[in-house]
Amino acid sequence: MQFGIGKEFRTVFEHAEEGVHHIGEPAKKRSEVYERVTVGRAGILNEFEFGRFTLAPQAHWDYYHNEPYSIVCGFSAGINF
Repeated sequence: MQFGIGKEFRTVFEHAEEGVHHIGEPAKKRSEVYERVTVGRAGILNEFEFGRFTLAPQAHWDYYHNEPYSIVCGFSAGINF
């Protein structure tokens, strides 16, 4: 199991005429605002060893204050030295 706290750096696009924030695609008339967001993460993983190589499937739940959470699933691969 894994637990951690970190910072996410992202670009927020603000429409000049509306003053509304959007994350993602920029609008024609916009200004870029950079923000740091604190993220809490909890996850599980299992590491399998194949000689010098490792493969670890994992799933994580990211918590953002006052925003929707996200679920991240993936694999990591590594080589032991």
